[in-house]
Amino acid sequence: MNDENRRILVDFIRRRLKVGGVLYLSYNTQPGWANMMPMRHLLVEHARVMGATGQGSAARIGGAMQFGEQLMALEPLYATRNPEVKGRFANLKGKDRAYLAHEFFNRDWHPMPFAQVAEALVPAKVEFACSAAITDHLDEIHLTAGQQTFLRNVPHTGLRQTARDFLLDTQFRRDYWVRGLRRMGVQEQLDAWRALRVLLVTPGADIALRTKGTLGEVALQSELYAPVIAALADHGIRTIADLEQQLAPHGLALPRILQAVRMLHAKGDLALAQDEAARADAVAPCQRLNAHLTRRSRSLEEAQVLASPVTGAAVPVSRFQQLFLLARQHGRREPADWAAFVAEILQGNREQVLRDGRPITSPAELQAELLRQATEFARQRLPALVALQVAPPDPAG
Repeated sequence: MNDENRRILVDFIRRRLKVGGVLYLSYNTQPGWANMMPMRHLLVEHARVMGATGQGSAARIGGAMQFGEQLMALEPLYATRNPEVKGRFANLKGKDRAYLAHEFFNRDWHPMPFAQVAEALVPAKVEFACSAAITDHLDEIHLTAGQQTFLRNVPHTGLRQTARDFLLDTQFRRDYWVRGLRRMGVQEQLDAWRALRVLLVTPGADIALRTKGTLGEVALQSELYAPVIAALADHGIRTIADLEQQLAPHGLALPRILQAVRMLHAKGDLALAQDEAARADAVAPCQRLNAHLTRRSRSLEEAQVLASPVTGAAVPVSRFQQLFLLARQHGRREPADWAAFVAEILQGNREQVLRDGRPITSPAELQAELLRQATEFARQRLPALVALQVAPPDPAG
């Protein structure tokens, strides 16, 4: 984006965003792109000077990528001194040409440091609130203890964020900005945390007590996570205050509980629940939408999600899982019945099912594979979908 378009965007935000309004902004940033900028310039220059008149952008980009590949094969000193460049260039080669034309070969592609973005947004009267990526708030898996202490001692928000990007070599940011930002006091924050409603969406036995961050793979402490998971194992909705009371005998205070909740949410094992009024309002629309999508799944692999009135958000549900839910709605009660129901649909559509990249041709083999998936679905996914009110608690529900 060039300076003129950036001013237009900022002016639009200034005029249209209300006080208290939230702006979501995602952007390529520095220093994460620093070592790729010379390579990007080379590729764009090739597309500009070597592209034939009338040649489409896809062909020009293809020629530039081939040129870059030939250059990398010659072990240039630039690549030797910047060893990550080869891997990042290889990743670019696999991208769709239309995506590269828009994202990487754009004439005005300029990754901006956080402080520069903040300065550009000053006329819009918005202030940085926080990262929109939940994993960015898990410093314990991204930053060493010394790095965390260093950042806590940086009093200026913009400088702290810029320094953090240097520590992590950040190349892409997703941020929330607020117009008329007002900071909550400590007690207000604690009240808001305690009122938060959560539920487990992964069977407790299937939750891996490991995760990956910038520091590599990290083991999660069983003495913290096991009691929290056990308290939520029935997939019921609990407030953080409920958990605080329930886990007090385990010696877990609020900060430790919040650490576990944030991590489980980031891993996708835990979801946030709306308040009861919002949930009640969402039930009927979600049911209508889900009924429509599951019906369409008989012939189309279209939407891989269904709507939850509990969270007010989409929940990943594959096509076969949607068909299993449809079988339940038709009175089929057992996984074997769901598998037979789906087999009938697939055979009627003359569809093939792949396993390990190989089509299943035997009806008995197809039935066995569908039964395996249905049984796994009944154990692993169905209880959470019932708790999320994506599925009724029983076929007659």
